[in-house]
Amino acid sequence: MTQRDCPEGQDAAQLVLRIEQDIEATDTATQAHTAWIEKVQVERNSHSALAPLLRALRSLVFGQFGEAKDAASILGDFGFTPRKVAQRPAAEKAKAADKSRATRKARNTMGKVQKKKVHGSVAAPAPTATSPVTPQGATGTVKPGA
Repeated sequence: MTQRDCPEGQDAAQLVLRIEQDIEATDTATQAHTAWIEKVQVERNSHSALAPLLRALRSLVFGQFGEAKDAASILGDFGFTPRKVAQRPAAEKAKAADKSRATRKARNTMGKVQKKKVHGSVAAPAPTATSPVTPQGATGTVKPGA
């Protein structure tokens, strides 16, 4: 290789040195990335192994102190926050009640009190006109003295 072929007036030895340095930097970065990936996997495995225990602890703490007067401070000691109670607007509650009433009416469903008010009555069976049954081949006349 001549000096004319090398960029910026560098000779071949310098060019080879720069390429080797770049390869070494890439290898170092790849090794660091691989080590980081391994450490992240170790962290994830640790979290997944500890998760059931933490859920049980949270359940226990909320069972013991969740409804106490100073629940926020006690739960804060464990690193938990009190459960938030959802507040629905009055308009949304009214709409849900109307929809519930409409559904009950459409399905004709009743509660205990409404069912108690319903009493059935048995109507006497109406007399029906029935004709005497005659065996097949027999006539409807009866012979005297028979």
